[in-house]
Amino acid sequence: MKKIFFGFLAMLMIASAALTIVPPKEANATILPIIWMFENAKTKGEPSPLGHSEETKKNSLPVSGEKSLSSKDLVKDGKVVQRRYYDGSGKAEMDIDYDHSDGDGTHTFPHRHNWYWPEVGPPSRGPGY
Repeated sequence: MKKIFFGFLAMLMIASAALTIVPPKEANATILPIIWMFENAKTKGEPSPLGHSEETKKNSLPVSGEKSLSSKDLVKDGKVVQRRYYDGSGKAEMDIDYDHSDGDGTHTFPHRHNWYWPEVGPPSRGPGY
């Protein structure tokens, strides 16, 4: 009986050592600087310090499937024409357009667009601001 008890106690100690329990306040304190760095880069229009890449071979950027809290540039002829920021789920959150066709002459550059993800239907890019 003692062997079973001490065996169980040893397993319990190993399991508790393997599991690190982080209080919610500490978990939030850990992730807040990460979110702040991403939001700060987005506000300034800079590449995300948490992950950034470039697309040079396609005509558009993906709307989902990218790294969490990252950014991606669409580059044409060596020039950034669009930067897209991706949320914590890897879905498009905001675009900054640096250049594109402007047939009616109403666009100012750079300008931004937020992405909207309805529960039903495809995502859409909002109006420029």
